[in-house]
Amino acid sequence: MVNSHYIPQFILRNFCENGQITLCDLDKKKIQLRNPRSVFSEKGYYPDSMEKELSTKAEYLFANLYHQKLEDVRNSISLNADELFILKKYLIVSSIRYHYEYSKEENEFLDQLGDSYKPHFIDDLNCILSCDSVDKMMGYIIKMNKVLNPSHPDPIEDMSVHLWAEIKDILQSYIVFVTAPKDEEFLIPDIGKGIYEGPMSRRKVTGLLDIMISQGHTELIPIVTMLTPHDYTVFPLSKRLAVLSMSVFFKLLTDSEIRVNVILPDDCPTVSSVLNFGSRDAITPPKVRYERGVKTYRYDVKRLSAADISHFNSLMLAEAKHFVAYSDISHLKKTLSAVREYSDRDISFMTKSE
Repeated sequence: MVNSHYIPQFILRNFCENGQITLCDLDKKKIQLRNPRSVFSEKGYYPDSMEKELSTKAEYLFANLYHQKLEDVRNSISLNADELFILKKYLIVSSIRYHYEYSKEENEFLDQLGDSYKPHFIDDLNCILSCDSVDKMMGYIIKMNKVLNPSHPDPIEDMSVHLWAEIKDILQSYIVFVTAPKDEEFLIPDIGKGIYEGPMSRRKVTGLLDIMISQGHTELIPIVTMLTPHDYTVFPLSKRLAVLSMSVFFKLLTDSEIRVNVILPDDCPTVSSVLNFGSRDAITPPKVRYERGVKTYRYDVKRLSAADISHFNSLMLAEAKHFVAYSDISHLKKTLSAVREYSDRDISFMTKSE
């Protein structure tokens, strides 16, 4: 029985200091230095065959991309369509590979919704690992309509709504790369991500529907079908670099090819207040270029403030199930102060370790 990591070791090594990572047990309120081989892992977490599939069909491909283009990134990152697919497939896998433990009440609620609304841990992973193209993933999104619309002619009977939502959120997302300053670093939670649903969470759809009706923008129909309550998900890749998978809605707030007059509501009148970080400049669209005849997308890497990084870290601390890890507690000072605004979890023992 192999020791399976639900956060890949090559990612964990990016949070090490002198070859060790600091592991924080949120349940036992203990902190210790560990070898990354023994962090975020469990024997038999996946079947042995799946461990191999995860390695060959997701981790290996993304690790190569990371080391070639992301590890030493500075001002920009250029990705072609194949590389962008590798990135998004890895992010989807990262979103579903942690095995959630549901409470009795949560399981009873899922039972009432029906089997399609239950996360199928192994089946969902097998489903996404089998995807070798954007078209196949898009096919899953389309076919999943059978679950929501019984008259749909081409169903996928064994695909969960949970997986459908993750594919929809990430495959059709707007990618943003962000880096941390020297005085505040990213941490990483056991679920590998943090989720933000802000003041526009559920208003994105109604707002765009209003614009479609009042301004006649029928080109917004495909965008409306892509929206979910998630505004963005932050995936830390190292203590300095993270990738944001943002709702395509936010592309409408940039200087993109879609020209729509989006008027933000009075309670969040600026891009910064909608996102709770950065400014309008933090979500500029990629520049499309052709390099040696291949279409590429050049993303500016956004250098954010310590307050912005503490916001992302606080989201991840609030989402973490049992553990978080980081390189140096002294580089989480703003995070430890800000997290109380996001969660009532007791993290006082972390501040005592400074």
